[in-house]
Parts: sequence; C-alpha cells; structure tokens
Amino acid sequence: MTQTERPIRTNSRKNSSETKSELRVVDLFCGCGGLALGFALHRGDLKFRTVLGVDNDVAATKVFNDNFRPEEGSRLAIGRLADVTWFSHPDEIRLFYLAHITETERLSDVRGELADIGFPRFLEELKALDDEFSLALSDLNSRDDFSNDAEQIPLQASTLALVRSFAGRLGITNFRRPVIDLGKLPWTEEYRCITDEAVPRRLLTQRPAIADLAKSVASQWDESVEQLTEASGKSGRGQHAKNSERLKALTIFLQSASGRKLRSHWVGWKAARDSLRARFCLENREAIRSLYFARARAHVILGGPPCKGFSRIGRPVIESLRDQGAHAWSHKEFGDERNSLMIQYVLFLEALQPDVFLFENVSNFQSALKTPNGCLNAPDMLVQLLEDLSAGEVHYHVKHELVNARHFSVPQDRRRFIMFGLNAAKAVSKPARAFFEFGAPAQDVPLSQALLGLGEPSVFDPQGGVKADHLTATSYLVTTAHQPKSYSRYMRWIATAKPGTADRPTETDAHIYRQGREDDVAFIRFIGPGIRWMDLKVGKSPTLAELQDVLAGLVDASTDKQLRNRAAELLKKVDDSLMLRLLLEHTVAKGRLSEQHLLLDSYLKNGGSTHGDWLERLSASKPCRTIVAHIGKDTYAYWHPFEPRALTIREAARVQSFPDFFKFGADGVVDAYSVIGNAVPPLLANSFARRIEELHEEYCIFHDEVLESMEAPSRHEVQLVLTI
Repeated sequence: MTQTERPIRTNSRKNSSETKSELRVVDLFCGCGGLALGFALHRGDLKFRTVLGVDNDVAATKVFNDNFRPEEGSRLAIGRLADVTWFSHPDEIRLFYLAHITETERLSDVRGELADIGFPRFLEELKALDDEFSLALSDLNSRDDFSNDAEQIPLQASTLALVRSFAGRLGITNFRRPVIDLGKLPWTEEYRCITDEAVPRRLLTQRPAIADLAKSVASQWDESVEQLTEASGKSGRGQHAKNSERLKALTIFLQSASGRKLRSHWVGWKAARDSLRARFCLENREAIRSLYFARARAHVILGGPPCKGFSRIGRPVIESLRDQGAHAWSHKEFGDERNSLMIQYVLFLEALQPDVFLFENVSNFQSALKTPNGCLNAPDMLVQLLEDLSAGEVHYHVKHELVNARHFSVPQDRRRFIMFGLNAAKAVSKPARAFFEFGAPAQDVPLSQALLGLGEPSVFDPQGGVKADHLTATSYLVTTAHQPKSYSRYMRWIATAKPGTADRPTETDAHIYRQGREDDVAFIRFIGPGIRWMDLKVGKSPTLAELQDVLAGLVDASTDKQLRNRAAELLKKVDDSLMLRLLLEHTVAKGRLSEQHLLLDSYLKNGGSTHGDWLERLSASKPCRTIVAHIGKDTYAYWHPFEPRALTIREAARVQSFPDFFKFGADGVVDAYSVIGNAVPPLLANSFARRIEELHEEYCIFHDEVLESMEAPSRHEVQLVLTI
C-alpha cells in the first residue's frame, strides 16, 4: 500500500518523546465513527488516538473499520461488533480492553503477561463452552419434533422488537432455527488470537458447581417469557394488528417440551459462561488492574447509547406500541430498553477511569421521560450513577448542556445533549463548567455550501449496491475574503486531506441517490425550496370556509338528489388538503401517470403536529434540517433544493460534515444513509477536541505527573458480587 493510499492510522507507534502528548480514546456506541473522527483529525499538541470503538450495529462497524485501521498484521479491528450488555464487571471490561489493544497495537510484552495468568487457556475454555452450546442447538434443530414445533412460530414474529431483544439477550439468532450469535458476543473474536505461546500457561481450576448461578440465569429467561406473555394479551392496530397472534404462537412454543429443552441448554451454557468469565477476572483481578493502569490506560471515553428512546418521534411511537402489545424494546424502569445502556456506559467509565469523558445524546435526553414505573430524569440518573461509582464520593466533575451543530460551522440544525466529565482526582471542578465556554456561535453555514463541488450523482442500482470503486469527481471553491469564516472553515474541513497524504481528495464515493417514484417526482417539481407538506395546508383560508358552507348548504337544502349526493362527495374533499389535492390531481392529468399514491387519505391527512414535515424540499439558503436515521428508510424529508431527487448519500454525509475522504462504500444504500443519520457531526466533535486541549493548556488536565499518579488503581470502586 502506498503512502497516498493509507487509511487513517489510529495506532501508529511513536518514540517516547512524542507519545507523551498522545491520548488513547475509546468510542462507545461508536456508530460509523463521527465522534472519533473529529478527535482523530484534531491538529494540536495533543494527539487523540482512537484505540477502540464498540457498537452492535453491523453496518456501522463496517464503515468504522473501513476508515480506522490498526497496526499492520493485527488480528483484530479497531471497531468491535459487540453487545456491551454482556459485560457485567469492570475487571472483565479491563481485560477485554487489554486483550484488544494487545492485538491492535502488537504489544508482545503485554501478550506475554496475559499468557502468564492463563488468558489463552481462558479463551480456549470459553470457546469450548460455546462449541458445546452450538452442538446442542444443532442437535435440537435436527430433531423432527423440535422443527415441527418451531415452525408454528410465524416468520413475522422474529421482526418484532420485543422478540429481537429477547433473542439478543439470549445470544441466539432466532427461535425458529436457533443458532448461537457469535458475532455480537464478547470474546468470540479473540478465539482466533489463541496461539501456542512459549510463555507457560497456568491452567484454570476445575469448573465449580453453578447451581445458584443457574437459578439466576433461568430467571432472566422466565422474566422475558413473562413479558412476551403479557404483550401477547394486548391488541394492536394497523400493521401491528397481528402482533398479539404472533407473540402467542411464540409463547406456546417456549412453553412446549421443545421450548423447555431450548431453555435447559441455554441456562446451562449461559451460567457456565458467566461463571468462567467472572471467576477468571476475579482470580486475576490484581494482575489485570496492574497491567491496565501501568501499561495501557485509556484517557478519553466518547459516545452515547442509542437515542431513539429519547427522540421526539421515538417516544410517542414507543408509548403507542407498548399500548398495542408490541412493547418496542420496552423496559419498566427506563421506558425503552436501549435507554438502560447508559448504565453500561457508566460501567465502562468505572472500569477504564479515563481523565475525561464526553457523553452525547439527543436533545430530549434532558427532559423527563414517562415509564411504566414512573418518570425518568435521564441526566439526573446519569449523574447519580457517576457518583455511585465511588460509593457516594464524586468520581467525576460533570456539566451538561444542549449544543447545536449549526453554531460550529456544520450546515445542519442539529441540537444534542452533551455531558462533559473530568476525573475528580484532578480536584479541579472549573474545567467541567468551562468546557461549554465556546464563545460566540459561528455564522450559519447553508446547505448550499454542502452541495458545492460534487460531480454528477448516480442513481442507486439495487443489483450493484454502493460500490467502493464507484467514485465521483469533487472540487473545492477557493476561499475568498468576503466569505464568512464559518464557510471557510467548513469547506477546508470537507476538503481535508486523508491522514498520510498532502493533497485534497479529487474524488469521493457514495454520491448515489434512490430513484424516486414517478408520481413523487412529478409532484416535487411543483414544490419550491424550503416548502414542507404542512406548508401547503390551507385550513385558515376564508375561501375554503365559504366553499364548505356552500356545499353543506346544498347537501341540506337541495331537492335534487343527484346534486345533493355530488355536493356531499365534494364536501369530503374540500378540506385543508385542498391545495395538495389539486396539485396532485394535476400531476396525474399533466404527466399521464397511472396513479398518484400521495392522494391517499393516509398522506393527505398528515399535517400540523401529526408529522406534517414528513415531506420537504430543502432550502439551500439555510442549514439543513436534522439528518436522522430514518433517512435510510425513505428520503421524502430530504428532497434536493433544486433537482427532482433526494440528497445523495455523499450529500447527506457532507451535511453531517464528514470529509470527502471518509468512505461509505462498505454499506448498502439503506445502511449507508442510516449510519450517517445516527452519527455525530465530526466537525462538531473536532470543536470538542479543540476545547479539551484549551482546557489542558490552562489546567493541565492531562499533565504527566497526574498520569503517573493515576497509574495506581483508584481507592473508590464498587465491587460487583457474583454468586458462583
């Protein structure tokens, strides 16, 4: 690979004089890497080096690893596909982190010390347990009685969020033909790193009895089945009308002899796996802690758990689905099971004890969330969890605020909840408060800037996907004196040269859009920039009111039955959607379309507070509306300002401020759009990195003396007691 072809090299080894300013960064719930990228591209005395990214989204992890690379020869990627809920103890997280960077940074000395405590043997035993469970599942699937029972479960049942959640917690793919889901279980990727080391291994002690632990594990299964049973007794509407029927079929299977066999195998495997992990980590706790704090401590933790449970659209959807028995990821304390992932974020903080952390979520994270058990105030709970790390003593000084990406030269109106935390060992609280002293907001960067310089887009080919070699030319306007500084900063950022190169990129990938329906395209040609569906509602029109009165009068007073019926039919159509109806009917007549699906009542009734902004032609003269993950499902809300098409994947990436060298060719069109919508704008993250360096310059929050003093483990740690 030539120098000009190098990807981001996040783990380049440097001499001791240079590494003093290098800070290890861990990105939790990393997505495709927006936060990590902003820190990686920071140009200052501090060097932020992303050593680990963790996410359970396959598509996002692919993009992350296509752009962040470890040392040559590493057997592990920087971005790890893992379900973090399988971690239950800080020492296991430390061990996972150590094993990870041992491979990605090629730390042969640390590998040897891990071998000394029997780590390879631990992996072999863990693999043996997983292999035993896989064989047990294979045997079950081969039995006619099991297959016949499992086939009674509707295929659609596996698509329900509640069922997917249950299967995920069990570590299996589905219930019709269960297979162990090795892709998201921690430690499975480490299997391939088992080697015949020359260093002697200390064998683990013989497996102890796990009866007590098995009871606890069995209760996890039973509680989930109880939740399914409760959900199956509720009725749904529309596309959810058959959810109850599907869930009932699943619960019947789980309570059958076949379901009980599956439960028995799973309980034995999960209990043995949990016991092995806990026992190894506790037996080797001091060695793991010593290795972590002395050799490879992380300095910064970034990220935030999935945010749909806190989003404006997500909350009412979840409440509605819960009422209908769908329970979309529901959780009694947290309302949405994914909201409870912030506990796992705090568990990583307890384990890795970074100098600073940055927690990110949607703006609604700070507002009270109704749950079946009461009301959740997420920021207060997060602060309380942080305090509980030290058994009542403050572990981190924290401050949280809402920030809007448009104030940081990002061409998008995107408000986010940000919490900044500083390790209390610094005994300085002001930097936590001072972090948000960014100065005056930058002047708005309009969407038009994000659209500049790209070549002709291509229509997405379902057969071809988003090809990595499907590139388009790109160019950048020379900065002129009359441009606002925010414009210049944004364009320089988009044109950033790939690390390891000197020249701006001359081409970029993923400049691809979905082909719109013929009737959609015909309609959008009549819509000007900045116009939303709700803007074409005419509910306050006096003429509309007069028409309704006249037609109502005819219905009431006319003696002509035919005229009365016609008036009644017209009255149904003369409502606040009249202008939309006329335009849509005109597109059919003018374009000789076979249909115009937007004339359906399900579309025409949308308006006002009922997601009336679901369709919009974007304005080029102001920042773009918030790019959200739903753009992966449809692009109605993101029509190009001037062309009869939606934004391309690359244009959406530019709105999110991803530089043109950042690749999205590892994903299909749906996944590429979705991971962009879920990302943190890298330019916003870069401002956070810059602010952290400014605080370091003033308060020495990463001073070498402090780092040395923190090599020893903290005296204040919560110990998790497991029954083994």
